[in-house]
Amino acid sequence: MGLARLSVLLAIVVLAAAPDTFARELSYDRYAPAYQKPLAAPSTSREIAVNLLTYPLEPVRALTSETLLSIEKYHLDDKVTWAYDTLKNHGLTPHAGFLSWDRRRFGADVDFVKLASLKSQFPDVTVQGTINYAHDYYFKVGSQIGLERIGDTGFYAKADFQYMDFPRQHFYGIGPNTSAGDGGVYGYEETSIGPVFGHQWGDDLSLDFRSLYRNINIGEGHEAGRLQARDLVNPAQLSGGFGDKLLTNEVGLTYDTRNHKGNSDRGGLRSLTFSYNEGLNDSTARYLKYQAEVSQYFRLWSDRRVLAMRFYGEHNSELGNGDVPFHQLAKLGGYGRENSFSQTLRGYDGNRFFDASAALFNIEYRYNIWHYREFKLDTVAFWDQGQTFPQLGEFKFDNFRYSLGGGFRVSVAELTVLTLEAARSGEGTNFYVRTETPF
Repeated sequence: MGLARLSVLLAIVVLAAAPDTFARELSYDRYAPAYQKPLAAPSTSREIAVNLLTYPLEPVRALTSETLLSIEKYHLDDKVTWAYDTLKNHGLTPHAGFLSWDRRRFGADVDFVKLASLKSQFPDVTVQGTINYAHDYYFKVGSQIGLERIGDTGFYAKADFQYMDFPRQHFYGIGPNTSAGDGGVYGYEETSIGPVFGHQWGDDLSLDFRSLYRNINIGEGHEAGRLQARDLVNPAQLSGGFGDKLLTNEVGLTYDTRNHKGNSDRGGLRSLTFSYNEGLNDSTARYLKYQAEVSQYFRLWSDRRVLAMRFYGEHNSELGNGDVPFHQLAKLGGYGRENSFSQTLRGYDGNRFFDASAALFNIEYRYNIWHYREFKLDTVAFWDQGQTFPQLGEFKFDNFRYSLGGGFRVSVAELTVLTLEAARSGEGTNFYVRTETPF
């Protein structure tokens, strides 16, 4: 018997053998509270100081609680999940979201093999289509047909078609020190078609090859109060100012270990892409494009705290007497890249900086302040820093542009459904309402 157990047994024996007079002197009311002296209530000023940081979140918490009570009462989450999964299993995946408070996007992905109930007979065949639309912002359609797996190997081959129309792409000139001013606008329309093939190793590693014919039209942008991009600079110096026909041969290596592609909290992404681009017909374009992206997600001693870090680099190199069309240059500015060609530099307008090369760093601290079943509410604080430059030898630390800020993100089953963020930069403050994360 251990010393601790022996001590407890001796204490019990001593108390049991004590005389009745000792028991009477220690008489007590077994129903009396353990602490009969009331604790002093904190002062109002102390209570306010302690809860100062939580008061601004009370309206969010109260609204969220009421919403969840309604969801629980009517089983809305189960009904919506069932409807979504049923549509997806039958080949139709709808999606909708925000680009801002007043601009919404709608679309759907269609798997025609599932839609025709032929997936069991043709498990490796893919025939897919997609459509996305946001009023006065973009219109995109695309399709793929081919084999997701050739035999029992990891090889695949597809034919790809894409059409996109962006009627209001912004342009401020080329270089790291352009003036914000009012800027210009242009319309970007692209049709591309060609084969895509490659090899997939497991779920993480893939090697892709693409050979695409691309017909790009640069037209007048549709935004009142802005000059056309061609009017900001000498049209003779704006390569590709009216569009180009390009043949693009691209190879890309991707290693992706993120646990959730759009809202990851561990793993990372490594991506390297190289392409050779040749102008056709009367286009003078001829250049090489190099792109690299590295991101990593770290849990900081808890599942509730995540540090997300990302680097993006791009370089476009002219070949011979060819040039790089302005619409294919590296671009920084705005939030996310799903709906534009500009890399995330919050606090600045989309496409704010154009040039042949770009270097960009994004850092985010994400903290989960509330989690209920599949619903999560996170706060985020971020720092973005990047620059564009003409040549690798002209990279200058003084040309870095920064932005910092924070906000809230709501997700359901790791799918981001609402993001509210504010970013402060050297050119002012921007507010973002989105249904996506920037990386």
